[in-house]
Amino acid sequence: MSVVYSNTGTISTNTALKDLRLSCVRDAINGKVPAAWTGAGSTGVLIVGTASLATTAGTGAAAGELCRFTIPNPCGTVTGGVLTFAGTPINNTGTAVAGTAALAQFRDNAGNVIVSGLTVGITGSSADVIIDSVTISAAQVVTFVSGTITHG
Repeated sequence: MSVVYSNTGTISTNTALKDLRLSCVRDAINGKVPAAWTGAGSTGVLIVGTASLATTAGTGAAAGELCRFTIPNPCGTVTGGVLTFAGTPINNTGTAVAGTAALAQFRDNAGNVIVSGLTVGITGSSADVIIDSVTISAAQVVTFVSGTITHG
């Protein structure tokens, strides 16, 4: 996932700045106060869905949602321009819906979309979010194996 500003295209930044930006993403997923990224934070949510996964904020099921995972606080570590998610493997919470996983998004505990448009795949793929199977059956236990967000 690359950071793109307006219509200027992809820019390059040093690793320290990349780490700082990804630390802000991590803290937003954990619901910290944006002005100073303070507070204890809370668990975040990873939603895995079909190619038509909606990005409408809210705590209820999103259109195209297949399953969701509770993400720990803190949700990961940042180093070298990469946010690596912690606590994996994690099994989904609630009941999965049948479908083919293609996209994922992270939300804070209030349902605000923090990061969207992430790709989903299985181990060995170059996807942002790795789960144990992209073909999901109704009521299946799905495992979030690993995930990273790389600052471009």
